[in-house]
Amino acid sequence: MTENMKPVAMWSQRLKEAASLLEDLPEAKPWYKELQALEQRLSENAQLVAVFGAFSAGKSSLINALLKEQLLVVSPNPTTAAITRISQQGPSETPMVAKVAAKTQEQVWDDVQQAFAGLHRPVPDFSAALREAQGLKPADFAPAARKAVSFLKAVAQGFPDMQDRIGTEWTVDGDAWKKLTSEERQACFVQHVDIQLPGEALGKGLVLVDTPGVDSIHQRHTEVAFNYMRRADAIVFVLYYTHAFSRADKDFLLQLAGVQDVVGQDKLFVVINAVDLAKTPDEQEQVHERVVRELKGLGIHRPRVFDISSQLAFAADKLATDPTDPRMEQLVRQRLRLSSEAQIPALEHLAEISGLDAFREVLLHHLSMHGEQLAVNAAVRLLKEVSDGVHSVFSEKQEQSQMDAAAKEELDSRRSDFLNELKDMAQTVEMGKSQTESALQMEWDELVFHAGERIRLRFSALVREAFHPGRFRTPNPRQALSDALDELKTTVVRQVELECRTFALRAQVQAAKALQAWSEPIALRLQTLKLASLNARVSQTEPDFAGESLRAQLTAERYTSSFRHFSSAKQFFEGEGQARLLEDLEQSLLQDARSEVSHLTNQVRTFAVQWLREQELRFASELVESIQEFQSAGHRLEGESQLALWERANRWFELSFVS
Repeated sequence: MTENMKPVAMWSQRLKEAASLLEDLPEAKPWYKELQALEQRLSENAQLVAVFGAFSAGKSSLINALLKEQLLVVSPNPTTAAITRISQQGPSETPMVAKVAAKTQEQVWDDVQQAFAGLHRPVPDFSAALREAQGLKPADFAPAARKAVSFLKAVAQGFPDMQDRIGTEWTVDGDAWKKLTSEERQACFVQHVDIQLPGEALGKGLVLVDTPGVDSIHQRHTEVAFNYMRRADAIVFVLYYTHAFSRADKDFLLQLAGVQDVVGQDKLFVVINAVDLAKTPDEQEQVHERVVRELKGLGIHRPRVFDISSQLAFAADKLATDPTDPRMEQLVRQRLRLSSEAQIPALEHLAEISGLDAFREVLLHHLSMHGEQLAVNAAVRLLKEVSDGVHSVFSEKQEQSQMDAAAKEELDSRRSDFLNELKDMAQTVEMGKSQTESALQMEWDELVFHAGERIRLRFSALVREAFHPGRFRTPNPRQALSDALDELKTTVVRQVELECRTFALRAQVQAAKALQAWSEPIALRLQTLKLASLNARVSQTEPDFAGESLRAQLTAERYTSSFRHFSSAKQFFEGEGQARLLEDLEQSLLQDARSEVSHLTNQVRTFAVQWLREQELRFASELVESIQEFQSAGHRLEGESQLALWERANRWFELSFVS
């Protein structure tokens, strides 16, 4: 290994060397496969950056500035935005390729059903939905419902052209994919687009993901967001300078705070975009400080907030290539509010005030340090585990070669006793009497209680946000009440789902840890019985209980009896009307929300217990089978060549791994 080898490359090489030493040892096959798999992951070194934010917050503009080209369509229609994943590979002259995946028939129908449910117009089937959608008029609905109307009309208009694409994948060249993501009648059928961009402006192995807006009308996008929260190496959350935090923003950040707390990683970068709109430096500083306060209040303990003008950064980069580009000159004048006679600032100053370079530097440093540290930690952990195992196997084989007949007989007796214990243990697990399960259920009871309490503590603020005075400046107060209740119900559903998904993630981590703790004493017994060569290991597969099943169901119509506390806006806000409505909704909607938390978390608990039992049973059963095979083999000792291979592997770990 050379001195200038990067840490990840160095550990990748060590994994490869260790695997080669164990390749010809049958008993070491599980270790060999794990070493190979981890070495491959390290060599690929892919890192994922997910970009989130509300529609029109400037996600696409930020990504274009980072890429230094106008790749993404700015401000796609908010009801239909697809997931766009961008990676860079190959020389700059390589043609750009985009792989497009359309939604399945089930996904399209699910989205359509949800949209009609939001309009309180259930439809029996897809054909009826298409007919109904054609006659919808946005003006007939409240402003909050018009996104759903726009989406449904787009589905009806685009279905004749896109129906043959549903459920398929295809490749397009050039910019043809842009039409599929920007024209609503086609975009509403697109699930995701994978773009392979020539060059390496992003950096090798980096993947940028432009996600649907956090205020999407589609529930499936909430599930997508949660998965990226868990798996991304960095999350960039974009806020537009003139926009306050929306309820959707807050819900997203609350859930992210919970995920970061569970996984123990701080990977959030918040961008305030379009800061060139600030009238003064003091105003910009005040906005920055307000965002930091909001983030801390949402559970983001150490916010990283960057003030950026994506468009100034993009213009500065293009003017560096072509200083006379009239479009970029006009863009700079517009963003900085300069007259046609005023001189444009120097490019270095433009780049500096855009803030993009500082953000890029911090983000890439985080990815470098975070990615390398995770990779190195994984390599060290696996090599240490294999090293200990190889040493145990080699030592026991040496000892067995020197044991007399009486010692072998006594060891056989102890092994038979242990075999019977394992069979009894498997029976206890199968009957659901495992102490591990009981301990977890107690922990989960407490987590569910606190999830319900957090929703209760937020509830009065959610009611005030939905039933605010501005909503009732209308000649139709009954419609305003219905709109407010719909908004409240939607918000509470999001709260329930974010709590349940965070619970699922905690349950996932706890179940995996419990399984590991349960197996450790068994592994120690194997060593004392000189059976380390059986290589008993619990599953390394991460359980996943936070799937699409965690969808909350609340019916807004059930709570309309609370409207009796409204007679006029004056009575409602200046009298006791709002307080009485809150009391009613606490007894109905809030209690239903807590019941839904209990219902959904019970699903998770069932999955978790089932997974734990399956893993414990698999582990015990495979170990019983391995011990029986070992006993029936008559304790054959390998020839000198096999023992020499174990000795060589043991010596390598002693000399190389510790260095």
